[in-house]
Amino acid sequence: MSYIRGASQSNMQVVTNSTGYSTQTMSSTLAAITGTEVTYTLGLNSLGVVYECNYTIYWNPDGMGSYHCVRLQESTDGGSSWSTITGSEVLEGTYGESDYDCFCVHFKHRLEPWTGSKKLRLAARSYASSADYTIGKCYTAGASTIKSLPQVFIYEV
Repeated sequence: MSYIRGASQSNMQVVTNSTGYSTQTMSSTLAAITGTEVTYTLGLNSLGVVYECNYTIYWNPDGMGSYHCVRLQESTDGGSSWSTITGSEVLEGTYGESDYDCFCVHFKHRLEPWTGSKKLRLAARSYASSADYTIGKCYTAGASTIKSLPQVFIYEV
């Protein structure tokens, strides 16, 4: 865990899509995670920006695991092209065991300040073609399968 001492949060935006959301199956091809894109403009005197996202990953459709390869991407041309932000790549989950896990993911990354407006989003892929998984789905202890919408928080420090 990291702390930002002496700084306060401002210009917070919360993004969640409460209507029309469908789960998303991730394969070994990199793809944007639906519901994680935000356009953000910094205020004056910002020391940086924090992007946070909460969502779930589920082993289905492949029982081999849910090795989740995720990264934060940015676009400065309105979303025509995207690039991965260096140092934001994360690998988590399980692979090689048929334990059918569901994971709650909390992605958090601090960015240096910029000028103007920028689009940010998460993109992900599976570790291997035998380990496709689903984002936004969870299996509860009561044997129910439920949807879980991604929630994005972005703010200045």
